[in-house]
Amino acid sequence: MSKRGEKKDNLISELGIDNQLNLEALRRLLLRAKGFTLGFVKCNPPAQRDKVVTSLKSMLPPSRRRVLEIKLDHQIDDLLK
Repeated sequence: MSKRGEKKDNLISELGIDNQLNLEALRRLLLRAKGFTLGFVKCNPPAQRDKVVTSLKSMLPPSRRRVLEIKLDHQIDDLLK
């Protein structure tokens, strides 16, 4: 396995099983999407957010790697309110 592949696997494994399952669900959402798609991911710890974004980008083909991050300066309990 290449060092890049090992790094990707390490990042994903550091997220924990629940987050890995959520990341896989998000990946499927983005791969199945046709046209504009809006999805939300709530990651309060900055280190976790960075791992999620990096892992997600590494799991997507180059044509689907456009991920927009909106970093908030305070904690949000409900993204839809």
